[in-house]
Amino acid sequence: MEQHLRSFATRHPDDPVTETGVRAELTHGGLRWRRGRCDARHQVIDPLVVAGPWILGAGFAVRLVRRAVRAVRT
Repeated sequence: MEQHLRSFATRHPDDPVTETGVRAELTHGGLRWRRGRCDARHQVIDPLVVAGPWILGAGFAVRLVRRAVRAVRT
């Protein structure tokens, strides 16, 4: 998590879509290649494992901004 936060301070932040292979799964037949492999059962939870931390982080940031806006309004 620290590395992700540190990347936002640079001019080249992380790109979770391309760096995690999600884009390659969609454009290079990822599901077709997984058929018959031992990890095929796990492909259902892969999006959750990859995107889950980013979604939680975004939700946390939205919550903080809402609290800050409410504090300023009162």
